[in-house]
Amino acid sequence: MTSTVTPTSLDEFVGYMKVQEEIGDLNEQFNKDSRAGKRDEAKKKLRVIAYNHLVDVGTPGINPGTDTAETISEDYVNQGIAARVQMAAQDSARVFTSGLDEILNTVKTESLEELALTKEVAQKGPADYSELLSHYQNYLATRKAVDDYKKGQPIDPKNKQVIVSKGADKVKEEIKQRMKARGYSEDLQDRIAGIAAVAAREGHIEESYIKQGADKLLADTEKEYREYESKSGKKVVDYVKTSIRELAKGDTSEFETAKDLVYDAAKK
Repeated sequence: MTSTVTPTSLDEFVGYMKVQEEIGDLNEQFNKDSRAGKRDEAKKKLRVIAYNHLVDVGTPGINPGTDTAETISEDYVNQGIAARVQMAAQDSARVFTSGLDEILNTVKTESLEELALTKEVAQKGPADYSELLSHYQNYLATRKAVDDYKKGQPIDPKNKQVIVSKGADKVKEEIKQRMKARGYSEDLQDRIAGIAAVAAREGHIEESYIKQGADKLLADTEKEYREYESKSGKKVVDYVKTSIRELAKGDTSEFETAKDLVYDAAKK
């Protein structure tokens, strides 16, 4: 038995937006790339898109039996591309409008959250989310610092020191446990562990501890942000959804901005 899967509003929306994006990229490649091979490649793909669309809609003067993407006139190519873009634009707008709630509830929460600090979302977002957004911004900054560190990319010295300090805490904890296991008193455990932590913060620390510290720092920051979110009864994703809905009700520029923002989030 063959099963059929009904596409969601998000699937349809992304599909129509991809058509516009693909054609836009090909047009840019053809018009701006000075390499002959790249221009020819883009033109060939545009011809195929135009031909398939003209055949699909039953354009008079196009005979699928004798005409091909290579033989149709330049005028047909231009008309086919323009019509394909316009239809995809209208289709994406139709699905976005009618299925907005479903689309917003289907896009990954984390991807939507990342729109919270964009200028466009901030202009339409509820005003009483400033403290929550501050916690979220701190979490994002910490995540970026940790990611950059793990990738070996340069990071702010202050952020590096915070990460190393977290690693030093891991060293201190481990040394204390070792001293405890060997039967030494608690004050001696603390003294030796403290000496080790100071040395670690000064740079005498293995990379593995620093990475553990980075993971702990990120986990603690996210926990703090999520706990505040839970305590406040507000969610960053709801802030974004409210803003997107308001943008979608706006003028042409705001509506198209809402579409583009959601499409960007959906691709992640």
